[in-house]
Amino acid sequence: MAKMLIFCVDSEHAADTRQAMANANADIGRQHADYVVRIVADEHERGRAMLERFQDEESSLPVVVTTARLLTTGVDIPTLHTVVLFRPIRSMVEFKQIIGRGSRLAPDFDKHTFEIIDFTGATVLFEDPEFDGPADVEVEDVIDDRGQVVDEAEMREPEPAGDEDRDEDAAADVVVPPHARKLYVDDADVYLTADAVYLTDRVTDRLHLVEYRDYVAQVVRRLFPTPAGLRRRWREAPTRAEVAEELRQRGVDLDELSERARLPDADAFDVLVQVAWNEPVLTRAERARRVRRDHGEFFRGFQPEARQVLDLLLERYAEHGVDDLADLRALELEPVNARSPSCRGCSTPRRPTARM
Repeated sequence: MAKMLIFCVDSEHAADTRQAMANANADIGRQHADYVVRIVADEHERGRAMLERFQDEESSLPVVVTTARLLTTGVDIPTLHTVVLFRPIRSMVEFKQIIGRGSRLAPDFDKHTFEIIDFTGATVLFEDPEFDGPADVEVEDVIDDRGQVVDEAEMREPEPAGDEDRDEDAAADVVVPPHARKLYVDDADVYLTADAVYLTDRVTDRLHLVEYRDYVAQVVRRLFPTPAGLRRRWREAPTRAEVAEELRQRGVDLDELSERARLPDADAFDVLVQVAWNEPVLTRAERARRVRRDHGEFFRGFQPEARQVLDLLLERYAEHGVDDLADLRALELEPVNARSPSCRGCSTPRRPTARM
């Protein structure tokens, strides 16, 4: 009955995780209906009531809570025994806030320590001397494919580095997350590990820090509740421009987003759905190949010269993006213009457009 808090990617992920935990604990769930619950902002009054019970030191239920952002900050849970990280965390500030949910002691309730279960590698952020310092004790176990301990090592104290070695080893001890972008400032190596924005809390009117990627996801989902809704507006150039302007008014520039998301070869639409709904990303070149494969009959309906023009236009899309094709002057550029004059009037009657 030790309380556990699971941080998920979003509300839907929290719902799926709640169901999975309920299935895994069906025996005790039959005795306690609120053994596993989800607490997110969408649940309003019921969510607040569950949160109050979860915070109450005298209340034994709920035991397992799944959440997304709601319980990251400003929530005191003294009897929390386990923090589970089930979503990527790249912000040191957010990491400290999440870990802080479990760091309160409650000796009257036999809570002297807490446990972190990390599925995403977020605890690499402990490698900050100003945050947590070196470990007091290190334990290294060997586990098999089922997670069972097969070789338990003895506890050992970390060997302190000598003062003369500390400066030399400082750079080697820094753990750089794989997504970090390397910059050069004077002669030093600098790594950009997270971008963030300050937002005003609607309730407290105080500023709070939100990772840039998470902010963009919130904006996109607020404007377009589903990927299908975004896709409908993205298909035509006029409404695509309206989408870009709506995002720009809220501080989201599509070119900047592609750069920050490190997806320069993907269509802006794919970048948006990846950031907002974590869908797989196709590069523009992959999209062009799929169009050729899935709409072969459409292309075969044209004369060879016209097919060459269409192939060249697809290559321009793969290199420059869909907005480059929205301008008819693309037909006047090399190498398309070299083919265009020879196939005037050679196309078959109008057919349905193949969409990418």
